[in-house]
Amino acid sequence: MGEINNYSVESVRINDRILASDGISGATKNVSAGDVAELAGCKVYRAFITQTGTNAPVPTIVGTNTIGDLVWARSSTGIYTATLVNGFVGSATAIAGLSAVSATDVRIAFTKTSSDVVTFNVYQNDVLTDSIIQNQYIEIRVY
Repeated sequence: MGEINNYSVESVRINDRILASDGISGATKNVSAGDVAELAGCKVYRAFITQTGTNAPVPTIVGTNTIGDLVWARSSTGIYTATLVNGFVGSATAIAGLSAVSATDVRIAFTKTSSDVVTFNVYQNDVLTDSIIQNQYIEIRVY
């Protein structure tokens, strides 16, 4: 059997495919990185978020949501929360987003505020701002 002696180390993305062997039949198959993470005990919430005016963000769920139904709210200008009682309890919570914002000088900061709340702040030119988030991808993982 061949050996792999030299390979690059890269980050795994949720949509990456991983070669696996079926434990029962021995057949080779492709699985997603997300499937592997979920089997390892990771809970995942993936959605595209849109926020307009002074309204709460509206999520469009992507794939299987294993954390639970988050309640989205607007706290104040540019500050939004996702709440679920004990939804973010675990050894670690990772929050990430791929910016879909077309405006310039925009920064989005994600924070686990408590075991119940995740907060994200939207800044434009370092000022908290509403109505910038349009189909912003967000992924929350609780390990």
